[in-house]
Order: sequence, then structure tokens, then C-alpha cells
Amino acid sequence: SDSSLVDVSSPVAAVAEIHTMAMDNGVMKMRQIPALTLPANATVELKPGGYHLMLIDVAALKDGETVPLKLTFA
Repeated sequence: SDSSLVDVSSPVAAVAEIHTMAMDNGVMKMRQIPALTLPANATVELKPGGYHLMLIDVAALKDGETVPLKLTFA
């Protein structure tokens, strides 16, 4: 059956959100979504220009540093 990504958090960001991106009359618009549906037996990509995780108020990071994320699924 389907599942959903319902929450994301990271110790390096004050806020972490699940986002989608769409073009509207040539303007890129990103918006937060409450959950990302993950259909059974299908691939859902997180990538620029589509679904992505938005980290806000991020602590100073070094080039190449990895960032821990906690993903919550339902």
C-alpha cells in the first residue's frame, strides 16, 4: 500500500519542510506540502525543480559536509 513522507527535521536547520516546485507563467514557485505521497512499487524523486526538502535558517556548513536528516513516514 501507499505510504507518505509526513515530516522532516535536521539538527542543522531551525525549520525543515517538504516542498514542491512548479513554474507559473515563467516564475518558479515553491510551496510547502503537508505530506508527500509515496505510491507502492513506484519511485518518487527528491530533486531540484520538483519535490525537495527545504532547510531554513541553516547553521554554517563546510563544503562537502554531510547533513543528518530525520524523515518520518506514515
